[in-house]
Formats: sequence, structure tokens, C-alpha cells
Amino acid sequence: MTRHISIIIPVYRNTTLFLHNLEVNKPFIKDCEVIVINDYPQDDITYAVNQIVPQSKVILHTTTKGFGQTINDGVAKATGQYVLFLNTDVTFDSARFKESVHLFEKNPKLFAVSYAQKDQENNIHGGNKGSFNNGFIRHSKRSTSVLSPNLWAEGGSMICRKDLFVKFQGFDQLYSPFYEEDKDLSYVAWKSGYMVLFDPSIVVNHNHGSTIGSYFQKTKIKTIAHRNLFIFHWKNITDTSFFYKHLLSLPKMIVSTLIQGDVTFFIGFFQALIRFPTIMAQRHNQEKYFIKTDEDILSQFKTNDT
Repeated sequence: MTRHISIIIPVYRNTTLFLHNLEVNKPFIKDCEVIVINDYPQDDITYAVNQIVPQSKVILHTTTKGFGQTINDGVAKATGQYVLFLNTDVTFDSARFKESVHLFEKNPKLFAVSYAQKDQENNIHGGNKGSFNNGFIRHSKRSTSVLSPNLWAEGGSMICRKDLFVKFQGFDQLYSPFYEEDKDLSYVAWKSGYMVLFDPSIVVNHNHGSTIGSYFQKTKIKTIAHRNLFIFHWKNITDTSFFYKHLLSLPKMIVSTLIQGDVTFFIGFFQALIRFPTIMAQRHNQEKYFIKTDEDILSQFKTNDT
């Protein structure tokens, strides 16, 4: 039994897709601990889940909590040494994901491994990097065919050490209901002296179910994206020169966005601003773990893709 891996599956509506993919994944996950967290109280899927994977633990939220807290609740019930987060629109072709355990065993400073994701057009995603430009950390894709550092482990198909996930207090609820939680947690791990890897040899199928796009208005999604962008920077950027450049970039960005008439930017900015005291409290709480600078982290991603 591969009980040292606990597979955490957050579910929000679209249960038809989830149950179909659970059936597809069943042969590969049957010897792991499987924890399903239903974040849509109106739809109890416990019986259906247990019909497919009888040993599953099913958690039904009484209120919708969002992606980050749903994952956190699953991890709280996990008994495995490693926790694997699996979106409902992701499927396996094999059980090769279990080989990730060997990477952790070889490297005590490894926090998480992110898998290659194959989309409907057979394009591969998952490799990523970042650089500091015009006052912001710009997250971007990276093409690589070798095991190598990743700036963040993507929350829909990643595995990490449970003890470190708990130590860093999991996905921060400042970002609720979605976006930036995985980038934030990985960045905290990097600055705390740990690392994140991308393993292109382990491929999962990610047939984008677009849960967010299906159930949330576009204006709300854009507002949350803007808000969480500011939360990420105010919470995590500690290099003095970076933070000043970020602050100096804001007037230009505000004027530019004002000209474009993007109301969602201003709503998102002010939603982040009213959370500023909480953001600073979270920043202070996590800084005690930091041993690396922003420049230390981002300098690793200046090399060409391989």
C-alpha cells in the first residue's frame, strides 16, 4: 500500500467530470490514501465517490470555502508523508507519479514537485519561471525537457511534503477563493531555503474543465486576479530595492489603467489595500522562515530554457 502518499482532490460542482476522471484514475491511485473535499454543499457526492474508490475519505463542506481552504482541509485529514493535489480535470496514464517520492528521499531540501501537463492539443505545460520587471515579479512559462527548478508548483497537479505544507500554514486564505495560492506557497518555500522542481518525465492529462470560468463572472475573475497580484507582492517581496521599485511603479500603472478604463483593476487594488494590515501580519509571520532574498530566488531563472 502506497500510504505515504495522500491524494487530495478538491471538488466544486461539475461532478460529472470529476466522477468520470476518478474512474479513469482509479487503477493508479487505489493503493494511495484518497481524500475528496466537496466544496459545494448542495451536492453530496459521498455515495458516488465510495462506489468508485471505497477507501476514500469524503469531506463535505457546509459552506463554500474556495480552493485554498479546501486543499488545507484535505491536508488536515491526510496521514501520508506526502500530499498530492489533483484537480478534477486531471487524469493519469500510469502510476509513475509515485516515483516522485524518490526525489524527496534524495533531497531533504525539496519542498514540492510539479508535473508536466498535457492539454487537449498535446501541448506540454508546467515548466515556469519568473523575473522582476517594472516593479513586479513576472511569472511566465518555461520550456524544458529535464528535471529542473520551477518557480512554483502548480496547485492542480503537484506533490509536496506534508510537514512543510503545514509548517508554512498551507494555502493562504488571503487569496480566497482562487488564484496565486500555489505561487505564494512555493515562493515562501524558496525563500525559506527549500526548492521546487519540475519533472517533465511525469506527464498528466489536463483537459481544462474551466471550473472558474464556468461558475464565476469574468469581471469577478479579473478583479480577484488583480487583487491577488498585489497581495502576493506586498506579502512576499522583502528586498528593499524591489519593494521600492514596486511602489514607484504603482502611479504609472494606475494612470495607464485609468486610461484603459479597467474598473476591475481599481476594485482589485482597493480590495487588496483594505486587507493591508492582515497582509502585513502574514508577512511578519512568515518572514521568520526566510533565509534567501528575492534576488537569490529569481537569479536562478535567468538562464535559457533547455
